[in-house]
Amino acid sequence: MCPILADVQHVLNVGQGDAILIQGPSGVRILVDGGIDGLVLERELARQLPWWSRRLDLVVLTHPNADHVTGLIEVLSRRPVSMILDPHLSSSTSVAKEWERLPQGGGADGPVNIQAVGGTIIGLGDGAYMEVLHPPDLLLTGTGSDIDNNAVVLRVVYGYASFLLTADIFEPAESFLVAQGVPLNATVMKMPHHGSANSGSAAFLNAVQPMVAFVSAGSGNPFGHPSDEALARVRRHVVEDQLFRTDQDGTIRFVTDGFTLRVDTDATP
Repeated sequence: MCPILADVQHVLNVGQGDAILIQGPSGVRILVDGGIDGLVLERELARQLPWWSRRLDLVVLTHPNADHVTGLIEVLSRRPVSMILDPHLSSSTSVAKEWERLPQGGGADGPVNIQAVGGTIIGLGDGAYMEVLHPPDLLLTGTGSDIDNNAVVLRVVYGYASFLLTADIFEPAESFLVAQGVPLNATVMKMPHHGSANSGSAAFLNAVQPMVAFVSAGSGNPFGHPSDEALARVRRHVVEDQLFRTDQDGTIRFVTDGFTLRVDTDATP
């Protein structure tokens, strides 16, 4: 099998949070979010990347909530990073302010920081690409949690394989994306918002039509993620052995050559 888009996508087991490492067919490395603990993130990255090459070509912050941004602060202090993709959402939390204070000017001042907006396409080599589907130019408001619902949604495509990374959006943003008619269909879907009850609506799942789904959630987390309601909805599309959870399976690894898909987990015998 050819190397894939790293896809190996590694869905890293970082507890209650998101951290997804993508390696493209040309060797490009992308880290999407960093979880809530930088040391845990570094431990997981060290398991997947060779010790002699610490670089990351692109870091994506989907939104500045602590369980997505905290680990990235540690990454930027420890690893060379070329570029940051960031929705530039306003947040008054201390960890978001710490992120904003990091050098991100390009060159010697830090990695180039570009704003994430729907329609942006980033090539990953050998025909693979990553498209930003969300947020829109005019951010959503009045959604109950505008930071979550304006988070960066990504679709990664390599050949016939596609991956929808949904960050922490829930029903308002899901309805917006369906109404906009953006390409949501995907082989593999990250269940939105850690599988909360108000995410993964029937209309959204009908648009995505996933064959495989995964949840990034911490074992015994206080939010009850993933919820029984969200799991029941996704099971109408995905058979049980194609539904993966970091709280039960540990780190999940998707490998594709653009035609076939292999899934390994820490729990795989």
